[in-house]
Amino acid sequence: MSNEIQLCMAAMFRDATFQDVVKELQTPSDWKRLNEICETAQKAEDAEIQDYQRTKSDRIAKALENLIDKAGSASLEHPTPFGMDRFNRASNERRAAQLVENEHQAALIGILENQTAQFDELKADIFAREHRRDHARDAFFRATDRRTGEDRRMTGPSR
Repeated sequence: MSNEIQLCMAAMFRDATFQDVVKELQTPSDWKRLNEICETAQKAEDAEIQDYQRTKSDRIAKALENLIDKAGSASLEHPTPFGMDRFNRASNERRAAQLVENEHQAALIGILENQTAQFDELKADIFAREHRRDHARDAFFRATDRRTGEDRRMTGPSR
């Protein structure tokens, strides 16, 4: 249940970051990079969903086997009360299916978080490029300062 909430929150955060990045795009290469990020994430998400659907029964069987092995192993936990069975088949099957579903949702969350990180990198690159442009202009104005003598050596706007 909490993975479903995390998945929805990650999707909402990704969408908000996407909208924020779109406002900053200025060149065709920026748009191309954004489209590549979106296509890559969509392909990864589709591949994960297809793999999950194709191997769901195998994953559940393996998770069930791991749960049975864990229940049958010796542990330092408080022992099961007399007459209780730790090998409840229906309970173990539900738990295995839940574990497999949680792993799948965690993989989807990872894809969304990766896409969001790539959006952030794109925005940072755009900011660095734009800041560099302003930096060159400011350096030019500093180099062409026409004041003479002591006025030129003074720093700051209070002259």
